[in-house]
Amino acid sequence: MRISQRGKERAGKLIDKVALCRILNNPIYFHGIRHNGVAYPGEHETIVTRDQ
Repeated sequence: MRISQRGKERAGKLIDKVALCRILNNPIYFHGIRHNGVAYPGEHETIVTRDQ
């Protein structure tokens, strides 16, 4: 639960399996960036390893 700037309490929503799968398969989390359907290596450290 969080409180908005106006002081109103708002409950969060659960993440379903499909949304979680899309988030974890996003290439920015483990190797880089995708542009026009092609994945390019990033210069940043990985957030999630493939094994995780």
